[in-house]
Amino acid sequence: MLDALAIDRLAVVGFSAATMIALRLAAEQPQRVTHVVTAGALPSRWCTGERMVQRMQKEGQLVSNDWPGYIDYFMSVLFTEPHSTKPYEDGVRYGWATDAAVINWARHAWLNNDVRELARRVSCPTLVIHGDDDQRVPHVKGEEIQALVPGAKLLTIGGGGHATAVRDPVVFNRAVRDFVGGAPAKRTWVRAMKRQRKALFISSPIGLGHAQRDLAIARELRKLQPDLAIDWFTVDPAARYLEQEGERLHPLTQRLANESRHVEQRGWRARPAGVLRAAHDGRDHDPQLHDLRRPDGGRALRHRDRRRGVGRRLLLPREPGAEAPAVRFSHRFRRLPADGRRQRARGDPVRRPQRR
Repeated sequence: MLDALAIDRLAVVGFSAATMIALRLAAEQPQRVTHVVTAGALPSRWCTGERMVQRMQKEGQLVSNDWPGYIDYFMSVLFTEPHSTKPYEDGVRYGWATDAAVINWARHAWLNNDVRELARRVSCPTLVIHGDDDQRVPHVKGEEIQALVPGAKLLTIGGGGHATAVRDPVVFNRAVRDFVGGAPAKRTWVRAMKRQRKALFISSPIGLGHAQRDLAIARELRKLQPDLAIDWFTVDPAARYLEQEGERLHPLTQRLANESRHVEQRGWRARPAGVLRAAHDGRDHDPQLHDLRRPDGGRALRHRDRRRGVGRRLLLPREPGAEAPAVRFSHRFRRLPADGRRQRARGDPVRRPQRR
């Protein structure tokens, strides 16, 4: 494939079991590979030992009998760090792009492979990146690769799991950049008080009142800090309105989903972008502002808090009898014993023990 693409020199990054391919390529074609970077890597995979045999049996049963259960198990092992809901959900979605037969074939294809002898022949600079809390491939496997490859360096991600490139992308990308590209010959570091002030506004796209309020705040901030650079993180219709006002959207907003898609799927039609106009003086908005209509021409909007000028809001029709019961929350969030909760529910006073 490299010959077909006319690639003569390259740096290879291997993740997990694919590291065995990277090490093999570097050992067999040293004139072509300039650098090797491994992440969550292992130099061999043998189905030996009671623990490994039990794990392979468990995974085999899940793949064959409970495919959704296997995806959940596998992604849970990959992403063990706190706040990993997003990568876990992405991994589950990617898992559903294949099936049990393909995964079962891939699992067995990695068995009984050993590149330790090839690793000793690698002569190019090698960087080993491994999380010390990796539940899929233990950290000791990364240490083994460092010991096998002459002159290899080891970067340990404290508290990191298996997919360090996903959960810690900044440190991972910078490590790869500096290792492969080398540190620049000339660098400048600016102290915090001398840097340009930056702000990121995360504004809700549901109703233009949020964006108008945030824009008013941003303009007041610019009066206090004229060189303030502001990026906006939102989607349509707020993103379109902010662009019309001369604001700059963060580049990653292009990857955000449209939060008004459910409205469009219900058959609503929005007026063209040219009618989006804002009133920042506290008066009522233009009647055409964010004006959505039913297909039959009926109005589906009403004013919301006209006095403060926060715009109009789409009100979907409420089903008959769907009125939610009133819920009263305590003004204090305290942990009470069971009998105390019952007294509070009845409205009786709750006696607390006095501190001594």
